[in-house]
Amino acid sequence: MSHIKTPWAATLFLALLPIACSSKTSPTESNFRDAINYALSKQPLCVGTYGVHSFPITGDQDRLLDRLAEKGLVSISHPYPWQTRYDITPAGRATMMHSSHIVNLLMGPGDYYFCYGTGKVDKILNYEGPKTLLGDTVVDVSYAWKLSKPLPDWVRDPEVLKAAGNDAEGGTAHMMLVLTHNGWRDTQDMDH
Repeated sequence: MSHIKTPWAATLFLALLPIACSSKTSPTESNFRDAINYALSKQPLCVGTYGVHSFPITGDQDRLLDRLAEKGLVSISHPYPWQTRYDITPAGRATMMHSSHIVNLLMGPGDYYFCYGTGKVDKILNYEGPKTLLGDTVVDVSYAWKLSKPLPDWVRDPEVLKAAGNDAEGGTAHMMLVLTHNGWRDTQDMDH
């Protein structure tokens, strides 16, 4: 019986060939996942305090701010019986972000938000393309996402969770990606 011996270098070459042939510009689920994860890492998930342009604020009581006070993110005082004053605590300052620093913000400009994490791709569901659109190669990717780290306890409060939205811990979404010389990127991030 004859045995064919394969030199170890040839075996290594054959094993690495698929990796070498793939590039970050290929339309693969792995490349789409990397591009979406990069975009999501710059888009914090936040609880909005609509109309709060600075701290401290004085005015009527606010249910969401009351809950955030219970969680230690803001403090409450009552300078007058008819007024409530909210101020930011060190724990709140650690989570707070101004709207000007949040990419793809769908909330009001000039407001402050308490941010609790970022998303990451759980699964690529499907994609349409690649196709040419206005001279660029684009692909529309649908994906399931989840939080990149566990949901903080302060967000689990029902009132805070309601303000964060029904998909605070994950959901489904889609993102349009464009092919660049450095790989795939979120089309909304091309100006940044």
